[in-house]
Amino acid sequence: MADKKFTGTAYISLNGRRVGTVPGSGKLSPGGVVRTPLAIDGGVTGYTEKPQHAEIECEIAMSGDVDIMEINNATDMTIMFETDSGQAYVVRSAAVAEPVKHEAEKTAAKFFGSKAEAA
Repeated sequence: MADKKFTGTAYISLNGRRVGTVPGSGKLSPGGVVRTPLAIDGGVTGYTEKPQHAEIECEIAMSGDVDIMEINNATDMTIMFETDSGQAYVVRSAAVAEPVKHEAEKTAAKFFGSKAEAA
């Protein structure tokens, strides 16, 4: 018997307003720290660290209430990424990475912001 719920859908809210996303299209890279090994002639001796921003990707269903101009012009957004399996994350200081296009049925969107936090 299957007793575990796996993520199938991510629900995404931009500044508290949920946008309709295509099931299975939501992706979150939470950001954090990128570590690069530092090697010397005797092997790896340590590492350097560099901060990395969070990224959220999804396909937005193009209904009549989707305002691509509002999405494209928004900066300093708070994005909630909630899954149907119970995980929830918030990305602050977010913006759209490249302009969202108005396309039939759905359009791809990519956002970036501060490191994701558990909500």
